[in-house]
Amino acid sequence: MLRGCIHEVVTGVCVAWKGKLYSACERTKVRFDSMTDEDIKQYISTGEPLDKAGAYGIQGRAGVFISRIEGCYYNVMAFRWQH
Repeated sequence: MLRGCIHEVVTGVCVAWKGKLYSACERTKVRFDSMTDEDIKQYISTGEPLDKAGAYGIQGRAGVFISRIEGCYYNVMAFRWQH
């Protein structure tokens, strides 16, 4: 569904501190190139999209299909919580 399209990645945060709420968000537009059905099948076969929101990681194999971003690259890359 993303091939040949532009979509928007939104990351938000809200912090409660001393009885007040502070919030912010970052928006980034991402444009995917056209992909063949074979491109998509090969990408899925790597297993990479199976644990990601949006089924892609801009920093991974899917990056070759992204032709443009407007906004922050790291907003799209996101972060991984580890404990």
